[in-house]
Amino acid sequence: MDNIEPLSYPLNKSPESLATHGNRFSFEIERKKGFVEKVPSWVYKVLVSIIALSWITTYIASKNTLQELYETQKEEKPGTVKLDEIVVELSNASKYRRTMQSNIIQESNKKEALKAFGPGPHFVRFTVEFPDDETVGIFEIRLAPLNLMPHAVNTFLKQVSKKLWDKTVFWHHDGVDHVIQAAGIHYRTGETKHHHFDAMDVGALSFGEYSADMPHKRYTLGFAGRGPEFYINALDNTEVHGPGGQGHHEYEDEADPCFAEIISGFDTVNQMNAIQLKQSKEAARRKDWHDNELTHIVQVEILSQ
Repeated sequence: MDNIEPLSYPLNKSPESLATHGNRFSFEIERKKGFVEKVPSWVYKVLVSIIALSWITTYIASKNTLQELYETQKEEKPGTVKLDEIVVELSNASKYRRTMQSNIIQESNKKEALKAFGPGPHFVRFTVEFPDDETVGIFEIRLAPLNLMPHAVNTFLKQVSKKLWDKTVFWHHDGVDHVIQAAGIHYRTGETKHHHFDAMDVGALSFGEYSADMPHKRYTLGFAGRGPEFYINALDNTEVHGPGGQGHHEYEDEADPCFAEIISGFDTVNQMNAIQLKQSKEAARRKDWHDNELTHIVQVEILSQ
């Protein structure tokens, strides 16, 4: 088929030249129109039939392929791996890899704790100052055995040994009665101490370490998420803070690490909880967290075995 010159109308062309271009274009259209009109109608019918047959064949082939895939999934055939089985295998492989990584971290922390703090049991004393009358209270905790919670215990002992919890606070939240939250902020200035935790490499844990032998019962201590903040369980929070109880963990089998239990000074802890409950009743008159009651953590120290 002859090529048609593209139409162009330069500004320097004369009217006669433009007319010549127009006539030639009209002639080409008429010539191609005449050629199309000479094609017999049966040719069009054959072409349409071929195209339709091609579509039908493609549809049937696709349907058969899908049916075969469905039957393969439906029937139990030797050597056939189902899609859901592949997903389960991948999930198991991922969980196994995380478990291996966690075991390595735990073993490393256990060795480090044994060298720095001994085999345990490990005890820590809290000295606090109450906001109402500035009286002093003391309570002591026993940390979990190193074979149960080595990562959490070693991290907390290092935090205490570096005096990072000295001059911080128990921050009494409005409407919270199930925990007494410790916050890494300076008691006098309100400045956060998170950068100190991070600089000393004792901030957040690497994973949500948890042991069923250390549930979140009343008078136990747990890290909030992966830390460094922690809390005292004022109620039995075994279900709420155990695996699957909260939505902020990356994996369903993770939980807030419960790493210690209170062994003395229960009256001090109960007095802090009373402040918390009182504050919740007076929440309406406070405008922001600066108005919340703060129990001053004067000192946290590791006791000799």
